[in-house]
Amino acid sequence: MRIAVFTGHFHPHVGGVERYTRAIFSRLVKRDHQVALLTSAVAGGLPRETIDGIEVTRLPVLPLFSARFPVLLPGPALWRGLAWLREFRPEVVVTNTRFFTASWLGARFAAGEALPHLHVEHGSGHVRLGNRLADRISAAVDHGPGRWVVRRASRCVGVSGAVVEFLAQLGRPGAGLLPNGVDLPRPGLVPRSPGARLGLWFGPLLTGIARDSPAAMPAPTKLLVVIPAFNEALRIRG
Repeated sequence: MRIAVFTGHFHPHVGGVERYTRAIFSRLVKRDHQVALLTSAVAGGLPRETIDGIEVTRLPVLPLFSARFPVLLPGPALWRGLAWLREFRPEVVVTNTRFFTASWLGARFAAGEALPHLHVEHGSGHVRLGNRLADRISAAVDHGPGRWVVRRASRCVGVSGAVVEFLAQLGRPGAGLLPNGVDLPRPGLVPRSPGARLGLWFGPLLTGIARDSPAAMPAPTKLLVVIPAFNEALRIRG
């Protein structure tokens, strides 16, 4: 499967979203899936390189609030990045964190290409920026484009129970749970049934392409279904 990932930050930038994304998708690459990732260039790194088998493209951004809000800049680099993704021909789109402009772009890309879209949310509330005006802007972003991202996604998951509750406040009740920082446990530590620990496994939640050809289905009617390959990659067998 070909997976397009949009995330505001990635290696060498250090943080929880970056570790989470690298851990998940490097495992999928090892199981013969293909991953193309679009991110910002705030922490350096080459404009294009391969990290753990993940094909990474970094784009110029305006690093607002000490790069906590990397705003993608329109221009030739952005257009080339989007053309690169179209040539990659992804079958599913994954976005991370509702306030990144990369997530806004990913949601628009998924809609434009008629692709299933999984949004992974990492925040449990509005980002506090240290002054009243900035905090109001942060909340407005969440309830504007951030809300648009989570409501447009084919499927949403949060990395904690608090995040799932926050997604409900943004208009996306019933989101799945995919805990942050969860590594694959050793055999025997979890029940054999994947349904018993659905929140632990990426496979049952990143459910890939629709049953029919994506091109043959109108975007609003697409449903995500479980792909056995993802279950095989990320669930424990006793």
